[in-house]
Amino acid sequence: DARTRSRHHRAHQRVIAPPPGPVNEETILRQNHRFLRDEDEDPAALPWEERVARRYYDQLYREYCLCELRRYKEGKLAMRWRTEAEVLSGKGESVCAALRCTSQEDLRSWEVPFDYVETGRPQRALVKLRLCPSCSAKLHHGRRPAPTSLPSPPRYDTAAGRDPASTQP
Repeated sequence: DARTRSRHHRAHQRVIAPPPGPVNEETILRQNHRFLRDEDEDPAALPWEERVARRYYDQLYREYCLCELRRYKEGKLAMRWRTEAEVLSGKGESVCAALRCTSQEDLRSWEVPFDYVETGRPQRALVKLRLCPSCSAKLHHGRRPAPTSLPSPPRYDTAAGRDPASTQP
């Protein structure tokens, strides 16, 4: 019994890790996708995995982003570029860019810095979003100070041609 266990233990120590699963296009995209790519990189000089990811990147519409606001209270947002189907449906431009929202009313454009980590290095990109008021509040949750009420400046009396702050009639 002890000898069998020992032999079993030695056999496990010699086992090499199993080969990775089948390589498909989705796996390649997940490993090689970049949020922003260098426009002047030569596709011919790239390995084929990078060329597959580059071909997908070139099909994306990069004017407006879509965002996932599910974890907004933690300060975590996910953003991605729009696909052709989303552009044709108006998502992100005439429909709120939040993935779980379908509002088309009172959309507001935002240009926000998007900080992310890619290939182990922190990156920053300035992206545009169109969001409804409730999703805009989620986007800025905990970031924007409460508006303060400032006294309005005195009005200039155009009929009399004088400044109300002056004491002369």
